[in-house]
Amino acid sequence: MIKKLLKDKKILLLIFSVTISILIIAVKGLYFGVDFSGGSIIVLKAEKPMNDQELQLTLEILKKRLDITGLSGIEIYPRGNQEIVVVVPASENAQKIINIIKHQGVFVAKIDNITVYTGKDVAKVYEPSKIPTESGWAYGVEFELTMDAAKRFAEIAKGKAYHKVELYMDGKLISAPVLSPELATGKPEPRQVITVGKYPPTEQEKEEALAIYSALKSGALPVKLDVEYIYIQYLQNLEML
Repeated sequence: MIKKLLKDKKILLLIFSVTISILIIAVKGLYFGVDFSGGSIIVLKAEKPMNDQELQLTLEILKKRLDITGLSGIEIYPRGNQEIVVVVPASENAQKIINIIKHQGVFVAKIDNITVYTGKDVAKVYEPSKIPTESGWAYGVEFELTMDAAKRFAEIAKGKAYHKVELYMDGKLISAPVLSPELATGKPEPRQVITVGKYPPTEQEKEEALAIYSALKSGALPVKLDVEYIYIQYLQNLEML
């Protein structure tokens, strides 16, 4: 009988999942007061202990990112001064939420390795959308710079048509559009764009654009966060077997 059960992939998956969950609980413990009615708990760990101001700002930015992307029913609270606990209901996609909150959100644009603007220079951000390009349609995020940043960009970009504008998020190159002749005249142009792929986008490109949009809209976190571990409630899975 036992051998027969062990051949069932669902039973094996359940045993593995429960074992991992028990090990996590044994090592990390649970935060009392959380209603485990299904869903996931994501624990984020800061690269260093945060002071009260950094902790408060981190919580505000994370909540803002979730609010502006339309996600609801998600609880966020600190555990000590280096961990953030995110409680995700079963109705929400935990991986999508991780993609949105894991970015520190440090945004930098460079031309020929010269910084032309950063996330602090972004005055307005538009929701991910279909964007016209010289070669057709693309999908991405449009945003506007402050006038001071637009002037600085124009000065550096002048005479550099067809040079690449390298856009970095947390040190990772996320887009490298070619500078059009219209943007290389020396005239300030606040409107900028980050493209993540051709239109129509894949689901992965949609999530990538949403993460970029939320990071630019909410601003950069004061510290870098990593996913320490994820606890998933398996009672619902047990009921389905």
